[in-house]
Amino acid sequence: MAQFRFWEGAAVPPHSHPHEQIGLLLKGRQRLTIGERTIEIEAGSTYVIPGGMLHSAVALAESEAIDVFSPPREDYFPVDEAGRLQTSRARLQAD
Repeated sequence: MAQFRFWEGAAVPPHSHPHEQIGLLLKGRQRLTIGERTIEIEAGSTYVIPGGMLHSAVALAESEAIDVFSPPREDYFPVDEAGRLQTSRARLQAD
């Protein structure tokens, strides 16, 4: 799970990743392009982006969103000083 904050006019450039992405816009308004479809969403809106699908966003107002990725995005996990991923499983095994 990840929380994102956007200032008005901020843009997420077109990109894709293998993870399915499910989100909830908590605050603000955004224009999302998912594949060939562009929609405007507001606080309380949800969205689903299939894995591998090209997508982008523009904040039409200051915005905040929570996204869940499946499978989890390891590139968002913290790393220790040695560069090892610190997943909850890794932390439990280290204890």
